[in-house]
Amino acid sequence: MECGAYVLSWVLLVAAGHTEPQLGTQLPSWASWVSINACVQVKGGSAPTFVLGITTARLVHNHHINKHKLNQYPHNRIALEPDVVYTVNELRRAGVKKNILKYIHENSACNPTNQDVHNLVRTLRKRENTSTTSAKRLKKWMIEFSEEPGNVGLIFVDSVHDKTVATCITLQTKHMRELFNMFPDVLMIDATHGTIASKYKVFSIMAHDVFGKGVKKNNPAWTRIKCILIDKYFTETSVLKVALPDAMVLLSQFHVIKYLQEKISSPEYGFTSWQKQHLHGIVSLLVYAWTEHEFEKYSKYMRHIMSVGRGAVSRSSGFESNIRQLGADSDELGTDESELGTRAGLGVVSERV
Repeated sequence: MECGAYVLSWVLLVAAGHTEPQLGTQLPSWASWVSINACVQVKGGSAPTFVLGITTARLVHNHHINKHKLNQYPHNRIALEPDVVYTVNELRRAGVKKNILKYIHENSACNPTNQDVHNLVRTLRKRENTSTTSAKRLKKWMIEFSEEPGNVGLIFVDSVHDKTVATCITLQTKHMRELFNMFPDVLMIDATHGTIASKYKVFSIMAHDVFGKGVKKNNPAWTRIKCILIDKYFTETSVLKVALPDAMVLLSQFHVIKYLQEKISSPEYGFTSWQKQHLHGIVSLLVYAWTEHEFEKYSKYMRHIMSVGRGAVSRSSGFESNIRQLGADSDELGTDESELGTRAGLGVVSERV
């Protein structure tokens, strides 16, 4: 073939996966040089075409080929049968990696090193983590969980923009259901926020979701619930009242105090450090008030501290409205006993006896 002026030449090193010699590296005895010379020809016509032509090629090994040389390659030392790889993967998942090397020696003709086994385990782990989507892994895990006698697992889905999206997942073991059946009088709900980027709320195992789907469906004793204890006043409280109309919803004192103190410390209200120090203590007095008279007394003192502070308080724009928002008529630090009072309704759980 008549070639043009474009001449190419490749020199490849075939040795344990290397394609070119490394500077300062001594080449192993089984290394082979592969030399290929080629040229590029441009064929004429309406649409010019490049054609690669091989002129010379030296592809013969320059060393003896034997089993010892063959075993120098890791992929040859770990060339296992599929059934052996499957068992190795099961041993890895069971956490008995120390027995993998022994199993390979006894059940195959391969002779891998410890590093070969580590690399194989790493490959299997990576393959397992990337082989399926999170939705498929979740479905598989839920099926395995529900197959256990007495366990109940449900996934509630909704359609969002023509896509099926999981909105709620409920899990209950047999032991949990038995405990709930024996002690259904008080239901404790705790929500953890900001667990993942999707902003899903993680609720405690005893109360699977605020809408009562998992609890009411899986536990016929839900009708005997008399009291619901939640960590703080979140927006879904009204849903709890609808789902469990005969139960009293109570707030945890610890979470109420923590929530109100965080509000007082925020810069949006413009409190001085002196005011914040006093208001933090007043919040505890309000929550722990024994009588309505005590509650009213501490409320007046709170309004007084918010108004005067240390000497004259500079009242910048918006300060008056923020004070009223945090004051006695507000939804957060108000005197409304439906949130922080001592009477019936949505009260605060008392830790006193």
